[in-house]
Amino acid sequence: MNSPEKELILDSHFPVWNLRPMRFVRVEDKTIHFEENVELRAIPGAFPKKIDALLKFVDCKNIKLLGKGNVLAMNKAEYTDGEWRHVIRLRGCTNVVIDNLVLRDSGGDGLTIGRSEKKLFSEKIYVSRIKSINNKRQGISIVSAQDVWIQDSEFRDTKGTFPGAGVDLEPDLQTERLVNINFENCQFANNYNAGIKIETHKLTGSSEPISVRFKDCILIDNFSRDNPKVRAEITIHSHKTDPVGGAIHFEDILVKDSNWGLLVSRKNAEGFHVYFKNVIARNICRDTGMSAIFLEVPHYKIPSSPGGFTFTDVVLEYESDVPVFRVRGTRWIPDSLKDMHGNITVKRKNQQAPLFDYINVDASDNENVDFQITKIPR
Repeated sequence: MNSPEKELILDSHFPVWNLRPMRFVRVEDKTIHFEENVELRAIPGAFPKKIDALLKFVDCKNIKLLGKGNVLAMNKAEYTDGEWRHVIRLRGCTNVVIDNLVLRDSGGDGLTIGRSEKKLFSEKIYVSRIKSINNKRQGISIVSAQDVWIQDSEFRDTKGTFPGAGVDLEPDLQTERLVNINFENCQFANNYNAGIKIETHKLTGSSEPISVRFKDCILIDNFSRDNPKVRAEITIHSHKTDPVGGAIHFEDILVKDSNWGLLVSRKNAEGFHVYFKNVIARNICRDTGMSAIFLEVPHYKIPSSPGGFTFTDVVLEYESDVPVFRVRGTRWIPDSLKDMHGNITVKRKNQQAPLFDYINVDASDNENVDFQITKIPR
Protein backbone atom coordinates (compact mmCIF):
# COMPACT_ATOMS: atom_id res chain seq x y z
CA MET A 1 0.00 0.00 0.00
CA ASN A 2 2.95 2.33 0.48
CA SER A 3 4.20 1.64 -3.05
CA PRO A 4 3.85 4.42 -5.66
CA GLU A 5 1.40 2.40 -7.78
CA LYS A 6 -2.21 3.49 -7.47
CA GLU A 7 -3.64 0.16 -8.69
CA LEU A 8 -2.71 -3.02 -6.82
CA ILE A 9 -3.78 -6.52 -7.90
CA LEU A 10 -3.99 -9.52 -5.59
CA ASP A 11 -3.06 -12.17 -8.11
CA SER A 12 -4.88 -15.51 -8.21
CA HIS A 13 -1.50 -17.23 -8.67
CA PHE A 14 -1.30 -16.72 -4.89
CA PRO A 15 -4.83 -17.79 -3.89
CA VAL A 16 -4.39 -17.49 -0.12
CA TRP A 17 -2.74 -14.50 1.49
CA ASN A 18 -1.96 -15.24 5.15
CA LEU A 19 -1.83 -11.97 7.06
CA ARG A 20 -0.79 -10.50 10.35
CA PRO A 21 -2.63 -7.31 11.44
CA MET A 22 -2.42 -4.79 8.59
CA ARG A 23 -2.54 -1.08 9.47
CA PHE A 24 -2.56 1.72 6.90
CA VAL A 25 -2.21 5.34 8.06
CA ARG A 26 -2.81 8.40 5.85
CA VAL A 27 -2.69 6.33 2.67
CA GLU A 28 -4.35 8.00 -0.31
CA ASP A 29 -5.49 7.17 -3.84
CA LYS A 30 -5.15 3.37 -3.79
CA THR A 31 -7.29 0.72 -5.46
CA ILE A 32 -6.89 -2.96 -4.56
CA HIS A 33 -8.31 -5.44 -7.08
CA PHE A 34 -9.00 -8.97 -5.86
CA GLU A 35 -8.76 -11.55 -8.60
CA GLU A 36 -11.18 -14.47 -8.49
CA ASN A 37 -10.74 -17.03 -5.67
CA VAL A 38 -8.13 -14.97 -3.81
CA GLU A 39 -8.59 -15.12 -0.02
CA LEU A 40 -7.14 -13.12 2.86
CA ARG A 41 -6.80 -15.17 6.04
CA ALA A 42 -5.65 -14.17 9.50
CA ILE A 43 -2.63 -16.16 10.67
CA PRO A 44 -3.59 -18.20 13.76
CA GLY A 45 -2.08 -16.70 16.91
CA ALA A 46 -0.97 -13.52 15.12
CA PHE A 47 -3.66 -11.22 16.60
CA PRO A 48 -2.80 -11.07 20.32
CA LYS A 49 -3.94 -7.48 20.87
CA LYS A 50 -7.63 -6.78 21.28
CA ILE A 51 -7.34 -3.76 18.97
CA ASP A 52 -5.79 -5.75 16.12
CA ALA A 53 -7.73 -5.91 12.85
CA LEU A 54 -7.17 -7.77 9.63
CA LEU A 55 -7.28 -4.49 7.66
CA LYS A 56 -7.25 -1.18 9.53
CA PHE A 57 -7.37 2.15 7.70
CA VAL A 58 -6.66 5.35 9.67
CA ASP A 59 -7.12 8.82 8.14
CA CYS A 60 -6.98 7.35 4.65
CA LYS A 61 -8.55 8.89 1.54
CA ASN A 62 -9.74 7.60 -1.81
CA ILE A 63 -9.38 3.88 -1.11
CA LYS A 64 -11.11 1.14 -3.11
CA LEU A 65 -11.30 -2.55 -2.24
CA LEU A 66 -12.85 -4.23 -5.29
CA GLY A 67 -13.60 -7.93 -4.99
CA LYS A 68 -15.24 -10.81 -6.82
CA GLY A 69 -16.85 -12.50 -3.84
CA ASN A 70 -13.48 -12.99 -2.14
CA VAL A 71 -13.31 -14.21 1.46
CA LEU A 72 -11.56 -12.19 4.17
CA ALA A 73 -11.56 -14.49 7.19
CA MET A 74 -10.25 -14.45 10.73
CA ASN A 75 -10.15 -17.11 13.47
CA LYS A 76 -13.09 -16.30 15.73
CA ALA A 77 -12.71 -19.33 18.00
CA GLU A 78 -9.31 -18.21 19.26
CA TYR A 79 -10.40 -14.66 20.20
CA THR A 80 -11.73 -15.40 23.66
CA ASP A 81 -11.03 -11.91 25.05
CA GLY A 82 -12.16 -8.54 23.77
CA GLU A 83 -14.58 -7.60 21.01
CA TRP A 84 -12.51 -5.48 18.60
CA ARG A 85 -10.56 -7.77 16.28
CA HIS A 86 -12.50 -6.60 13.23
CA VAL A 87 -12.08 -7.75 9.63
CA ILE A 88 -12.10 -4.19 8.23
CA ARG A 89 -11.90 -1.08 10.39
CA LEU A 90 -12.20 2.48 9.04
CA ARG A 91 -11.12 5.31 11.34
CA GLY A 92 -11.47 8.90 10.16
CA CYS A 93 -11.42 7.83 6.52
CA THR A 94 -12.80 9.70 3.49
CA ASN A 95 -14.12 8.35 0.20
CA VAL A 96 -13.79 4.58 0.63
CA VAL A 97 -15.37 2.00 -1.69
CA ILE A 98 -15.75 -1.64 -0.59
CA ASP A 99 -17.39 -3.98 -3.08
CA ASN A 100 -18.18 -7.71 -3.36
CA LEU A 101 -16.30 -9.19 -0.40
CA VAL A 102 -17.15 -11.77 2.28
CA LEU A 103 -16.12 -10.63 5.79
CA ARG A 104 -16.31 -13.42 8.30
CA ASP A 105 -15.22 -15.08 11.56
CA SER A 106 -13.83 -11.99 13.28
CA GLY A 107 -13.39 -11.36 16.99
CA GLY A 108 -15.43 -8.18 16.59
CA ASP A 109 -17.23 -6.75 13.54
CA GLY A 110 -17.14 -7.65 9.90
CA LEU A 111 -16.90 -3.92 9.21
CA THR A 112 -16.72 -0.99 11.61
CA ILE A 113 -16.78 2.70 10.68
CA GLY A 114 -15.85 5.49 13.07
CA ARG A 115 -13.61 8.31 14.18
CA SER A 116 -9.86 8.67 14.48
CA GLU A 117 -7.81 10.82 16.83
CA LYS A 118 -7.66 13.52 14.14
CA LYS A 119 -11.16 13.34 12.66
CA LEU A 120 -14.47 12.92 14.49
CA PHE A 121 -16.07 10.79 11.79
CA SER A 122 -15.52 8.85 8.58
CA GLU A 123 -17.34 10.12 5.49
CA LYS A 124 -18.27 9.20 1.94
CA ILE A 125 -18.22 5.46 2.54
CA TYR A 126 -19.70 3.27 -0.22
CA VAL A 127 -20.24 -0.41 0.58
CA SER A 128 -21.93 -2.83 -1.79
CA ARG A 129 -22.41 -6.57 -2.22
CA ILE A 130 -20.70 -7.61 0.99
CA LYS A 131 -21.59 -10.59 3.13
CA SER A 132 -20.75 -10.23 6.79
CA ILE A 133 -21.06 -13.68 8.35
CA ASN A 134 -20.40 -15.29 11.74
CA ASN A 135 -18.69 -12.33 13.35
CA LYS A 136 -18.41 -12.10 17.11
CA ARG A 137 -19.82 -8.65 17.97
CA GLN A 138 -21.62 -7.08 14.97
CA GLY A 139 -22.12 -7.66 11.30
CA ILE A 140 -21.43 -3.95 10.87
CA SER A 141 -21.00 -1.12 13.39
CA ILE A 142 -21.29 2.55 12.52
CA VAL A 143 -19.99 4.61 15.40
CA SER A 144 -19.42 8.01 13.82
CA ALA A 145 -19.96 8.68 10.14
CA GLN A 146 -21.48 10.93 7.52
CA ASP A 147 -22.63 10.12 3.97
CA VAL A 148 -22.63 6.33 4.07
CA TRP A 149 -24.32 4.00 1.58
CA ILE A 150 -24.59 0.27 2.30
CA GLN A 151 -26.25 -1.56 -0.60
CA ASP A 152 -27.10 -5.12 -1.70
CA SER A 153 -25.45 -6.68 1.36
CA GLU A 154 -26.06 -9.38 4.00
CA PHE A 155 -25.39 -9.33 7.74
CA ARG A 156 -26.06 -12.65 9.41
CA ASP A 157 -25.16 -15.24 12.03
CA THR A 158 -23.51 -12.74 14.39
CA LYS A 159 -22.84 -14.31 17.78
CA GLY A 160 -20.20 -14.42 20.49
CA THR A 161 -20.42 -11.26 22.60
CA PHE A 162 -22.90 -8.46 23.21
CA PRO A 163 -24.54 -6.85 21.40
CA GLY A 164 -24.45 -9.39 18.56
CA ALA A 165 -26.60 -7.42 16.10
CA GLY A 166 -26.73 -7.44 12.33
CA VAL A 167 -26.09 -3.70 12.31
CA ASP A 168 -25.46 -1.47 15.31
CA LEU A 169 -25.55 2.31 14.91
CA GLU A 170 -24.07 3.44 18.21
CA PRO A 171 -21.95 6.55 18.79
CA ASP A 172 -19.65 6.42 21.80
CA LEU A 173 -19.39 10.19 22.35
CA GLN A 174 -21.71 13.19 22.28
CA THR A 175 -19.51 14.76 19.58
CA GLU A 176 -19.88 11.84 17.18
CA ARG A 177 -22.55 11.60 14.51
CA LEU A 178 -24.90 9.52 12.36
CA VAL A 179 -25.58 11.77 9.38
CA ASN A 180 -26.98 10.56 6.04
CA ILE A 181 -26.59 6.85 6.79
CA ASN A 182 -28.31 4.72 4.14
CA PHE A 183 -29.02 0.98 3.91
CA GLU A 184 -30.66 -0.24 0.68
CA ASN A 185 -31.61 -3.77 -0.34
CA CYS A 186 -29.87 -5.38 2.62
CA GLN A 187 -30.71 -8.52 4.59
CA PHE A 188 -30.29 -9.07 8.34
CA ALA A 189 -30.81 -12.67 9.44
CA ASN A 190 -30.24 -15.04 12.35
CA ASN A 191 -28.27 -12.62 14.49
CA TYR A 192 -27.92 -13.06 18.26
CA ASN A 193 -29.38 -9.59 18.86
CA ALA A 194 -31.69 -7.47 16.72
CA GLY A 195 -31.28 -7.34 12.99
CA ILE A 196 -31.15 -3.54 13.27
CA LYS A 197 -30.00 -1.91 16.51
CA ILE A 198 -29.90 1.88 16.89
CA GLU A 199 -28.45 3.18 20.14
CA THR A 200 -28.24 6.97 20.45
CA HIS A 201 -28.05 7.24 24.23
CA LYS A 202 -24.68 9.04 24.06
CA LEU A 203 -25.99 11.70 21.65
CA THR A 204 -27.87 14.70 23.07
CA GLY A 205 -29.82 17.69 21.86
CA SER A 206 -26.54 19.50 21.24
CA SER A 207 -25.22 16.71 18.99
CA GLU A 208 -25.50 16.81 15.21
CA PRO A 209 -29.08 15.70 14.31
CA ILE A 210 -29.19 12.15 13.02
CA SER A 211 -30.45 11.09 9.58
CA VAL A 212 -30.74 7.36 8.95
CA ARG A 213 -32.64 5.46 6.24
CA PHE A 214 -33.36 1.76 5.67
CA LYS A 215 -35.09 0.97 2.35
CA ASP A 216 -36.01 -2.32 0.65
CA CYS A 217 -34.49 -4.37 3.47
CA ILE A 218 -35.42 -7.80 4.87
CA LEU A 219 -35.13 -9.00 8.48
CA ILE A 220 -35.45 -12.71 9.22
CA ASP A 221 -35.46 -14.54 12.56
CA ASN A 222 -33.15 -12.29 14.58
CA PHE A 223 -32.61 -12.27 18.38
CA SER A 224 -31.75 -15.64 19.88
CA ARG A 225 -33.88 -17.18 22.61
CA ASP A 226 -30.83 -17.40 24.90
CA ASN A 227 -30.27 -13.63 24.69
CA PRO A 228 -31.68 -12.16 27.95
CA LYS A 229 -32.34 -8.67 26.55
CA VAL A 230 -35.81 -7.40 25.59
CA ARG A 231 -36.22 -8.89 22.14
CA ALA A 232 -37.35 -7.54 18.76
CA GLU A 233 -36.23 -7.40 15.15
CA ILE A 234 -35.54 -3.66 15.47
CA THR A 235 -34.46 -1.88 18.65
CA ILE A 236 -34.18 1.90 19.04
CA HIS A 237 -33.01 3.76 22.15
CA SER A 238 -32.28 7.42 22.87
CA HIS A 239 -30.72 9.53 25.58
CA LYS A 240 -33.00 9.34 28.61
CA THR A 241 -33.58 13.05 29.12
CA ASP A 242 -32.04 15.02 26.23
CA PRO A 243 -32.39 13.03 22.99
CA VAL A 244 -30.69 14.02 19.76
CA GLY A 245 -32.82 15.54 17.01
CA GLY A 246 -33.31 14.28 13.46
CA ALA A 247 -35.13 11.37 11.86
CA ILE A 248 -34.94 7.65 11.10
CA HIS A 249 -36.84 6.22 8.12
CA PHE A 250 -37.81 2.59 7.45
CA GLU A 251 -39.42 2.23 4.02
CA ASP A 252 -40.47 -0.86 2.05
CA ILE A 253 -39.31 -3.26 4.75
CA LEU A 254 -40.17 -6.95 5.13
CA VAL A 255 -39.84 -8.66 8.51
CA LYS A 256 -40.65 -12.35 8.64
CA ASP A 257 -40.44 -15.56 10.63
CA SER A 258 -39.57 -14.02 13.97
CA ASN A 259 -40.20 -15.23 17.50
CA TRP A 260 -40.51 -11.60 18.58
CA GLY A 261 -42.13 -8.36 17.54
CA LEU A 262 -41.25 -5.69 15.03
CA LEU A 263 -39.94 -3.08 17.45
CA VAL A 264 -38.65 -2.46 20.96
CA SER A 265 -37.94 1.14 21.92
CA ARG A 266 -36.83 3.12 24.93
CA LYS A 267 -36.99 6.41 23.08
CA ASN A 268 -38.21 9.71 24.39
CA ALA A 269 -40.93 11.28 22.23
CA GLU A 270 -38.83 14.43 22.16
CA GLY A 271 -35.85 14.52 19.82
CA PHE A 272 -35.64 12.44 16.64
CA HIS A 273 -38.77 11.03 15.01
CA VAL A 274 -39.03 7.52 13.52
CA TYR A 275 -41.05 6.78 10.37
CA PHE A 276 -42.22 3.33 9.26
CA LYS A 277 -43.72 3.34 5.75
CA ASN A 278 -44.87 0.32 3.71
CA VAL A 279 -43.63 -2.18 6.27
CA ILE A 280 -44.87 -5.77 6.38
CA ALA A 281 -44.13 -7.93 9.44
CA ARG A 282 -45.27 -11.47 8.65
CA ASN A 283 -45.28 -14.53 10.92
CA ILE A 284 -43.91 -12.59 13.88
CA CYS A 285 -44.58 -12.90 17.64
CA ARG A 286 -44.28 -16.69 17.53
CA ASP A 287 -43.27 -16.48 21.18
CA THR A 288 -46.34 -15.49 23.18
CA GLY A 289 -44.43 -13.26 25.59
CA MET A 290 -43.72 -10.24 23.37
CA SER A 291 -46.05 -7.67 21.85
CA ALA A 292 -45.67 -6.65 18.22
CA ILE A 293 -44.48 -3.18 19.29
CA PHE A 294 -43.05 -2.52 22.75
CA LEU A 295 -42.48 1.03 23.99
CA GLU A 296 -40.88 1.68 27.35
CA VAL A 297 -40.24 4.92 29.17
CA PRO A 298 -36.62 5.98 28.78
CA HIS A 299 -36.31 7.09 32.42
CA TYR A 300 -37.79 5.51 35.54
CA LYS A 301 -37.04 8.41 37.91
CA ILE A 302 -38.04 11.41 35.79
CA PRO A 303 -41.45 11.82 34.08
CA SER A 304 -41.08 10.98 30.42
CA SER A 305 -43.15 10.05 27.39
CA PRO A 306 -42.23 7.22 25.07
CA GLY A 307 -43.21 7.83 21.46
CA GLY A 308 -42.24 9.89 18.45
CA PHE A 309 -43.31 7.40 15.76
CA THR A 310 -45.31 7.53 12.54
CA PHE A 311 -46.59 4.25 11.08
CA THR A 312 -47.89 4.55 7.50
CA ASP A 313 -49.31 1.46 5.76
CA VAL A 314 -47.78 -0.96 8.25
CA VAL A 315 -49.11 -4.53 8.26
CA LEU A 316 -48.62 -6.89 11.22
CA GLU A 317 -49.46 -10.59 10.71
CA TYR A 318 -49.20 -13.10 13.54
CA GLU A 319 -50.95 -16.06 15.17
CA SER A 320 -50.57 -15.35 18.87
CA ASP A 321 -52.87 -13.27 21.07
CA VAL A 322 -50.24 -10.78 22.22
CA PRO A 323 -51.22 -7.09 22.02
CA VAL A 324 -50.17 -4.90 19.13
CA PHE A 325 -48.72 -2.31 21.52
CA ARG A 326 -47.35 -2.75 25.00
CA VAL A 327 -46.45 0.53 26.70
CA ARG A 328 -44.54 0.34 29.98
CA GLY A 329 -44.17 3.16 32.46
CA THR A 330 -43.31 3.33 36.14
CA ARG A 331 -45.78 3.18 39.01
CA TRP A 332 -44.14 6.06 40.90
CA ILE A 333 -44.16 8.76 38.20
CA PRO A 334 -46.94 9.74 35.78
CA ASP A 335 -46.03 8.74 32.21
CA SER A 336 -47.94 8.88 28.94
CA LEU A 337 -47.64 8.08 25.25
CA LYS A 338 -46.89 11.01 22.95
CA ASP A 339 -46.62 11.89 19.25
CA MET A 340 -47.88 8.70 17.59
CA HIS A 341 -49.39 8.90 14.10
CA GLY A 342 -50.39 6.86 11.06
CA ASN A 343 -52.21 3.61 10.35
CA ILE A 344 -51.56 -0.05 11.11
CA THR A 345 -53.38 -3.11 9.77
CA VAL A 346 -53.37 -6.15 12.07
CA LYS A 347 -54.04 -9.61 10.65
CA ARG A 348 -54.56 -12.29 13.31
CA LYS A 349 -57.04 -15.04 14.12
CA ASN A 350 -58.34 -13.77 17.42
CA GLN A 351 -60.09 -10.49 16.72
CA GLN A 352 -60.84 -10.09 20.44
CA ALA A 353 -57.19 -10.05 21.48
CA PRO A 354 -56.15 -6.67 22.91
CA LEU A 355 -54.67 -3.92 20.80
CA PHE A 356 -53.02 -2.11 23.71
CA ASP A 357 -51.50 -3.19 26.99
CA TYR A 358 -50.68 -0.19 29.18
CA ILE A 359 -48.48 -0.95 32.18
CA ASN A 360 -48.28 1.91 34.70
CA VAL A 361 -49.36 4.35 31.99
CA ASP A 362 -52.62 6.31 31.98
CA ALA A 363 -53.87 6.32 28.38
CA SER A 364 -56.15 9.26 29.12
CA ASP A 365 -53.03 11.40 29.43
CA ASN A 366 -51.73 10.48 25.96
CA GLU A 367 -50.77 13.53 23.93
CA ASN A 368 -50.93 14.00 20.16
CA VAL A 369 -51.79 10.35 19.50
CA ASP A 370 -53.84 9.99 16.31
CA PHE A 371 -53.23 6.75 14.48
CA GLN A 372 -55.69 4.11 13.32
CA ILE A 373 -55.54 0.36 13.78
CA THR A 374 -57.57 -1.82 11.41
CA LYS A 375 -58.24 -5.45 12.34
CA ILE A 376 -58.55 -8.10 9.60
CA PRO A 377 -59.10 -11.83 10.27
CA ARG A 378 -56.18 -13.97 9.29
